[in-house]
Amino acid sequence: MKEKSILSAAFLFAAFVARAAGPAATVVSCDSLPDGSATVSYTLAGGPAVVLFDVQTNGPAGWVSIGGENISGKGYGPEGAAGKVVYGAGPHTITWRPDQAWRDGAKIDGSAARVAVEAYALDDTPDYMVVQLSTNGSEVVTWYRDVESLPGGLLGDPSYRISKLVLRRIRAKNVTWQMGSSRILYSGDASLAGYEAHPVTLTNDYYMGVFEMTQGQCRHVWQNGPASDYTTSRLMRAQDNVSFRHMRESSDNSADVAHMYPAAPAEGSYLGRLRALTVSAAFPDGIDFDLPSDAQWEYACLAGGDTEHWRAHVPITDVSNVPGQYSGNMPTGWTGPNAVGSYEPNAWGLYDMLGNVWELCLDWYAADITQLNGAVNANGEYFASSPGEKGDNRIVRGGGWNSDIRYIYPSRRVGNSRGPQVRSSNTGFRVACRAGLK
Repeated sequence: MKEKSILSAAFLFAAFVARAAGPAATVVSCDSLPDGSATVSYTLAGGPAVVLFDVQTNGPAGWVSIGGENISGKGYGPEGAAGKVVYGAGPHTITWRPDQAWRDGAKIDGSAARVAVEAYALDDTPDYMVVQLSTNGSEVVTWYRDVESLPGGLLGDPSYRISKLVLRRIRAKNVTWQMGSSRILYSGDASLAGYEAHPVTLTNDYYMGVFEMTQGQCRHVWQNGPASDYTTSRLMRAQDNVSFRHMRESSDNSADVAHMYPAAPAEGSYLGRLRALTVSAAFPDGIDFDLPSDAQWEYACLAGGDTEHWRAHVPITDVSNVPGQYSGNMPTGWTGPNAVGSYEPNAWGLYDMLGNVWELCLDWYAADITQLNGAVNANGEYFASSPGEKGDNRIVRGGGWNSDIRYIYPSRRVGNSRGPQVRSSNTGFRVACRAGLK
């Protein structure tokens, strides 16, 4: 007979299905081992599915999760068939260390807690996705319910800004919102009025990088690893000196029309290499990483069009309370991007959407996009005010570390007039990809 700890005696196991439709997981046993770990066995019906693990306590309002910070946040998250794509009926096994993760768990009374396993359909994956950049193989991606569930903490574990890529799901499918602004962007300067606000409907959910891509992450993608003379703080700085062509079209920054949107990026480009690095059992062709579109970027920056969000649609009169790194709000004499995550995030937990580095977007620039549903290159075509007009300007967003305050604004659209091949010390990027698996 297995030795039972005080904690394991308090656990109930439950046939728990939190989602209304799709695959379902049923817990069949929960046992503890002498080393303090808990082993949970479950079966899966209607799979494959992304499976998450939870522990719940029975409070005045019924069963409630103990919270991701108590399940994974201290660095002792569940291992085994959790946070991954799970195939087959099973039974499948999850191992968890409650004695390390949930420090107060042993203090509960009998029948006050239960384990739960939640199954997500492949087209409805959880809100946070973490991609391992340091290696590829069968398990490149791990999903989490919320940011508190990330083992070690998003800002507490440097790997999330050096060797892993954290993305947040943006639920935007069929959402209509107001893109743009008819207000003056900078108090006292009427010439900087924003482009006219207009309704935009996005067609799909997508994942957006929580951080701008860093120097450490880019070194992993280029597979040359962290440089020995790079400090941790330098590895966590936003990657700058990138161009649009470098991102999508070639490894040598040359033009390649065969790999212009909507075609996939060239194999030797940064995004092509990133896709190849993420080939796995769940993603046989790699994750379809790309630059965000102009509309995707603005919707994410505004946290869904939240007009109460910091500086969303108000003239700037006092810059003292504006977070982010830009001209007038950065260390004296500093001449480059800061470590990502140095300032407060927006309401959706996305960092440095304004300031630090200008962020490349997928669209060409056009001054008036009010009739185009936010997309200048929809279906791969370029729309402009006169027939045959095209140009090379691509959208950059958010302002950079040396930008004037007038550019640090969610609805400020700027075309990179120096061309798609130019690299700059104030220009970087973050990535986006589809939500769900094919």
